[in-house]
Amino acid sequence: MSTHVPGVPIAGSVDISTLPRVQRISSVIEIAFSVLCFVYGIMAPRPWWPTALGTLLFWDAVRILGWKVEITPEYLRVRRYFLWRSIPWTQILKVGVGDTWGRGQKAVRLDLTSQPMTSLGAFPVPFAVALRDALWAEINRRRDRSPV
Repeated sequence: MSTHVPGVPIAGSVDISTLPRVQRISSVIEIAFSVLCFVYGIMAPRPWWPTALGTLLFWDAVRILGWKVEITPEYLRVRRYFLWRSIPWTQILKVGVGDTWGRGQKAVRLDLTSQPMTSLGAFPVPFAVALRDALWAEINRRRDRSPV
């Protein structure tokens, strides 16, 4: 049974709907550097180096800016690379945090009934843990309300 009273804010809560502001600001800086790389690539004698670097920076910025989570009554809506995906709450079995290639980062993954494990993305450890805990709390709250 949920002990949270609706309408009362939770002390120390974290906004899990978007990535932390520091990451969003750094992605805007990455876009600026990627534009500089593309411009330099036009003038450089070997344009593939700056173009490759600009593409990598741009792709990472799109990954960060294109991520968002929405909690609706029927679905967990996840936006990755600006593409939305809706996952019914009834299909989510487990939310987990696992290792990933990035230093200081963890991957948040969902175990679903109808599909293999789905990754929500790789995040800094504090945000990954807060996202996992918030999703677990939401899943448990919905299970407590649903008829057995």
